[in-house]
Order: sequence, then structure tokens, then C-alpha cells
Amino acid sequence: MDNKKTYKTKDLGEASMLLAKNKKLNSIKWEGKTGYFIFEDKQSCEELSNDYFMSEDVLVPARKFYDMQTRLKSRLFSHQDEDSNLI
Repeated sequence: MDNKKTYKTKDLGEASMLLAKNKKLNSIKWEGKTGYFIFEDKQSCEELSNDYFMSEDVLVPARKFYDMQTRLKSRLFSHQDEDSNLI
């Protein structure tokens, strides 16, 4: 995976917004207990992220945002469950 072409964030709200804006999630990479969401199209993701954090209007349907956040949480928690089985 080319880091120059991908966008990485650990912020669940930001990742949910990117998915709701139809950005493609490549993977979730784990560094210790922290999951990083890896997206394609770095430039577009950076632009949306800047708008998201600077309180600009990033409009997404509320239901779609909620659904994307729920899916991401499920993936994060399933990974945590796998880790807890190792203890």
C-alpha cells in the first residue's frame, strides 16, 4: 500500500463521514490497541477531513453516517474480542 496515495485516521467520526461520502476503506491497521482506518484517494480525503474539523458544512445523510459508524464500531469491537481471547 502506497502511503502517498492513502489517507490514515484513527478518528471514528471522521472515518464514518468519509465512508458516508463514498470514500473507499482499504483496511484497518492496528498499532497496539489503536485501530487506524486506511482510505484510498488521499487528496480527496484530506480535503473532506479539513472541512470536517474546521466546522465547514460536510453534508451527509444522518442515517448513512450512523450506519457507517455502526459498521466501523463492529469491526473495531470484533478485533478487540479476538485480542481478549489471547489473554
